[in-house]
Amino acid sequence: MSIKPFDLDIKRRTLLKTGLALGVLQFASPAILKAAAEAGKGFRNDIRKNSDKAIDVMKEHGLIVHDITPEQYAQWEKLFQSVYPQISGTLIPADIMDMAIKYRDEYRAKKAAE
Repeated sequence: MSIKPFDLDIKRRTLLKTGLALGVLQFASPAILKAAAEAGKGFRNDIRKNSDKAIDVMKEHGLIVHDITPEQYAQWEKLFQSVYPQISGTLIPADIMDMAIKYRDEYRAKKAAE
């Protein structure tokens, strides 16, 4: 596997890749991996905080939020999963799609157990 060039902007905790950035992981030092994990946590927290703020601002400007029932969520989930075969291997590489579903299921199982 050849490593493609990439740019790392640590200040914004963003990896801008022009090639296969995953190939870099096999050569990354533990310090880089630790920094990346910490940056990921901070980035995730920022996204959640900003998302909540954005919804609050939109509510101030007239957005009406309707909570959905568990039955409505189940319908949405069923509809979304029905498109998996159409996007797996076309829009999203099949192996990446399978990995994402696996990690999603593991995360949901972990959250349900808590």
